[in-house]
Amino acid sequence: MVLAVARVAAQDLADPTAAQVGLFDVRGIPVDVTAQTAAAAREQAMSKGARDAFWQLIDRMTLSSDRAKVGKVSDAQIETMIRDFSVADEKYSSVRYIATLNYTFKEDEVRLLLAQRGVPYALTRAKTLVVLPVLRSEGSLVLWDEPNPWLAAWRALPGGQLVPVMIPMGDAADMAAIDAEQAAVGDADRMREIALHYGAVDALVPFAVLAPDTGSGAAELTVALTLYGADGARKGPTRRYTATNGESADDLLARAAEATMTEVQNQWKRENLVVASQAAVESVAVPISSLEDWLTVRRRLDGVETIEKTDVVLLTRSHALINIHHYGTAEQLGLALEQADLILRQGAEGLVLTARPRS
Repeated sequence: MVLAVARVAAQDLADPTAAQVGLFDVRGIPVDVTAQTAAAAREQAMSKGARDAFWQLIDRMTLSSDRAKVGKVSDAQIETMIRDFSVADEKYSSVRYIATLNYTFKEDEVRLLLAQRGVPYALTRAKTLVVLPVLRSEGSLVLWDEPNPWLAAWRALPGGQLVPVMIPMGDAADMAAIDAEQAAVGDADRMREIALHYGAVDALVPFAVLAPDTGSGAAELTVALTLYGADGARKGPTRRYTATNGESADDLLARAAEATMTEVQNQWKRENLVVASQAAVESVAVPISSLEDWLTVRRRLDGVETIEKTDVVLLTRSHALINIHHYGTAEQLGLALEQADLILRQGAEGLVLTARPRS
């Protein structure tokens, strides 16, 4: 990815309980419907909630440019794809129904729908990405200092994406780890410190410059992306946004943050897109020195969404031989495994899989 757990104080744009949330879980769908009766309002709210959750899942898995290819999906079709749902914060009157809804969709049926309609999709979730939104405006460079509407715009973005994004809260520890100038110039040591501070590997700096357009006077925003990780700094694209008629600076920043996030997500998806016809099998050797080594590998394999199943061909005290049935290419499998701290490499006699130690 060109642009590619944490302290409770951080703003995690992914679900804060992401460790327990599956790829096909969609949580926190708000509904607020008024109808002639409470029963009618609830029924309409349930249908609306299911639709919103389904399309949020589709947006999570597919490129934004491919959404139109999915076509129309009826409420009845969506209902058949729901495995489970729950209701939270339910309130109602004689004519109004308000609630927050959580859904779990059936993986096989959602994937079948996308395959039937020829829409490629991604299943691999990246590791958490720490984002440091730096803003230069009216001669000032800000990150943690108030006001920073660019930081606020990033915090307002919805979560639940394939690339989970963590926005530090800017407390004393964050301020001590890195400041606006250090983030803007990409101080390698400081970047490493803030990323490790949040249990991440990479940090992304969307550096925004807000200024009036010299011709029209409308606000203009330039956003340059740089990813800082183990391989050093990698430059991403630079985009320019100009305020439309009546669009405030805050609205412009919100639009740019949403577009930037979409670009980050789409780039990751492009590297991990699979289609139903890409099912494959890899024969892999797993060195083990103890039962715990083997159980660690099995647990991590279970969390890799692109793996359909694994067959144990041979298991001894020193190694195992397994067949991994997966979707996508061998390269995509390696990338997916890496997100689970599993390293797939070419050995002298074939593919070898090892677990990376976790702190």
